[in-house]
Amino acid sequence: MTINLALATTTEDPRDPLAWSGTPHAILSALERLDGVHTHILGPLDPGPKIFEGMLKVYWALRSKRFMWEREPGIQRRYAAQLASKLKALDYDFVLTLGSMSAAALPDSVPYVLYGDSTFELLVDYYPRLSRICSRSRRYGEAIDQKAFSGARHIVMTSTWAADSVINHYKVPSERVSVIPIGAQHICRQDPAELESRWQSRLNGPMRLLWIGVEWERKGGDIAVAIASELHRRGIPVQLDLAGLTPSAEVVSLPFVKAHGFVDARTQKSKLEDFFLSSFALLLPSRADCTSVVIADSASYGQPSFVSDTGGMRSMVIDGVNGEVIPSDAPASTYADALVKYWKDPPSYLDLARASRSRYETVLSWDVAVPHLLKVATTAVKESVCL
Repeated sequence: MTINLALATTTEDPRDPLAWSGTPHAILSALERLDGVHTHILGPLDPGPKIFEGMLKVYWALRSKRFMWEREPGIQRRYAAQLASKLKALDYDFVLTLGSMSAAALPDSVPYVLYGDSTFELLVDYYPRLSRICSRSRRYGEAIDQKAFSGARHIVMTSTWAADSVINHYKVPSERVSVIPIGAQHICRQDPAELESRWQSRLNGPMRLLWIGVEWERKGGDIAVAIASELHRRGIPVQLDLAGLTPSAEVVSLPFVKAHGFVDARTQKSKLEDFFLSSFALLLPSRADCTSVVIADSASYGQPSFVSDTGGMRSMVIDGVNGEVIPSDAPASTYADALVKYWKDPPSYLDLARASRSRYETVLSWDVAVPHLLKVATTAVKESVCL
């Protein structure tokens, strides 16, 4: 049986590996690898001229408030017209929407399943760029999510944290909500013997730690430096590799820090792979995060992740399996204690590396997640038709 589905986004192009951390591209690629699945692409959509929205942005900026043009009714109407036009020409069984804005813009009669990593309710005042949101954007933001979640045949979120918001805040019955964690974008192709050798080599020389991010404050770059400083203070040989941005001169001057700036996976793939293969652990002490794709990438290389207990992290990292989740208010010494525990016990570390790779193979892979997502979606659509 052939499944015809339409993949809907708003401004993200599923053919662009950099859009939304590569998630739409990864999902599209995994769908295209499946037999019997035909995927139509509905995005990106054109928001059109934003003259009215621009005036509103200035109005709210003068009041020290953030305005979200993408949540405006006029923008949604333009999205809705484009989606309706595109769908008329297609033969499809259902629409898979990535996020709530494309879902809310679909015609009421269209069956759709929504896949997302958070809700408007969770993100407002959680992410720095979503603080001080004006009352108008809050109202329309909530309305879009409510419409999107209420009309979906099924909702799949990347974490229990996000799924609980759909159920408790947006009042969607729990039987219409599932959790499927996000998959890896950068996948290790090493054979098992080579991987074992690389895991063993991590225990030689300094403890190499990896931090990847482009938002220093939100992703806890300063906390990662404090963790490395604590290890250095204890006499543990340590090297912290910072990738994604170049921090302050004060940070760069530290003897145990190496700042690499932005590493483009398209042109510096071998450098990125070496980070994952050679580093003892990934550090992601984020202050705010949904379900970071770099955790899945890390697991693919058998690299454990030591992360803060915020957002949807507990759906990505299982204590003692692919790393540890540290309390969000814990000092750097708590991370250092967890790292040293494995540094001084090589057999336990190697078991952790193997378990990390296994978690990628069984959960944190798009080739596992997308078939699961497709099964949940087709079942939900069929059941809704029978009602």
